[in-house]
Amino acid sequence: MKKALLKILFLLSSILLMTSCIYSEIEEPDEIPSASETSELSMEVSFRPLGDVITRSAGDAIKHVDRLWVLAYGKDGTLRTKVQVYDGNAVGGEYSYSSSELSSSSITGAAESQYCHSTFKLALPLGEYRIYAVANHDLSSFKGTEDELKAKRLVWNGSDIASNNPMFGFFTDNETGEVPSEAPVISVNKKTGSLHAWVKRAASKVTVTYDATELKDNIYIYLKSVQILDIPKECFLGKENTPASADQLIHEGEMLTYSSSATVQDWPYVSKGNPVYQYDGGHTETAQALYFFENNQGTGEKHGYHPGNASWDKDKKPYGTYIEVRGYYINRNDYDASHGEIIYRFMLGQDVTSDFNARRNNHYKVTLRFNRNANEPDWHIVYDPVDPELKVPDVMYISYGYNKSLNIPAAVIGGTESTISAEITSNPWWYEGHKYANYPDNNAPSNGFLNLEGSTLVKDTDRTGKYVPSKSYGRISSDAIDRYTIPVYTRPLTLGASYSGYNY
Repeated sequence: MKKALLKILFLLSSILLMTSCIYSEIEEPDEIPSASETSELSMEVSFRPLGDVITRSAGDAIKHVDRLWVLAYGKDGTLRTKVQVYDGNAVGGEYSYSSSELSSSSITGAAESQYCHSTFKLALPLGEYRIYAVANHDLSSFKGTEDELKAKRLVWNGSDIASNNPMFGFFTDNETGEVPSEAPVISVNKKTGSLHAWVKRAASKVTVTYDATELKDNIYIYLKSVQILDIPKECFLGKENTPASADQLIHEGEMLTYSSSATVQDWPYVSKGNPVYQYDGGHTETAQALYFFENNQGTGEKHGYHPGNASWDKDKKPYGTYIEVRGYYINRNDYDASHGEIIYRFMLGQDVTSDFNARRNNHYKVTLRFNRNANEPDWHIVYDPVDPELKVPDVMYISYGYNKSLNIPAAVIGGTESTISAEITSNPWWYEGHKYANYPDNNAPSNGFLNLEGSTLVKDTDRTGKYVPSKSYGRISSDAIDRYTIPVYTRPLTLGASYSGYNY
């Protein structure tokens, strides 16, 4: 759901296991019912709060319920009962819908402060059943098996994010508080009883914040947008979803644009002195988020920047879901100075090292922490300076005395050559307004006070012959930046009866 600034809204050191306490009770019957009798069950469905998955140490678009179905299968797999208990109003019996505050003891690790539940009555003939709950999905014509129910395909609607909210779960009479991985067989053998179900959303969401606390001084990262990419086109209603081809993905998912300005300086930024940026509340429950269907790609190895190694694209998980942060990078430090567009990419999963399972019904809270020069090993970084750049200090000073020297540091960012050349382009010995400054024999550069080669002479009578105005230099170190040193020298004393009066 893209809004004016594309506001809708990626993993992962804390994993919320989708188990929690449930409450159920089977009442003692007044008498043992006969096989032809039915049981009136008090049913409660709780809509599972999003799990809280923190992806780095330190929205509610899919929260509503507009319809609810209950399907009861016999132990033999036969569909015995299918009833829509809610379509915005009570249907087929007593129904209630309410919002309940979460307490710290009810569901640990939840990312939402409130969750909803519904209660209603359901009459079933005595027997053994597996009973499912499905919310926000039309089952009016469905007559299939349990496997067919779980395998129903949900199609992503990019133009209406709130519609991507189908939920699936099953009922249990387990009084231990453990939620099994599959629907259990429930014996309905008393006149009354109560059952409970947790249902989960097929979709999850991700929010992104930025922390520059560990960034070096004089580095600025301007933030343009964050986008989720390669999200599943479809998802199973009740089965694990694992896309296996690029055709099963939507490459460009939702985007949050932090600024619509074409001027970089208008964008929000982080630096050592301005270390935190949180868009629309950051990781809060109602903050704008990026939504996506479940995409479980197993385990592997997450890595940082692997230049020139295409086999490591997307951490060798070509069908995984990831987020992409676009911005502009400015580094004003000597040697490291550079600027240009920069992209940070991160694969979603349950941790930052090896898990690529972007599971359903979770709120993934991703914090991009910029370290030193803003290179994080668990983020993929795409950055090239605007152009190959030569970086030298703006002004350096050298003594006007004889046989002095100065080393000028230089750095080249984005270059391909192993050497640079330096040239003395102006070399006056005079100051502006000196009475001999324009004397024809005095103003030649070879008579100037600087040279690119040093001398051990106290005085020099061959001034012009020993003048070196240009020279090439090899780099002294190379990684992402080539570094050089350019020595510059003042010249020895020269005695003479003209020119500058014996002293250049």
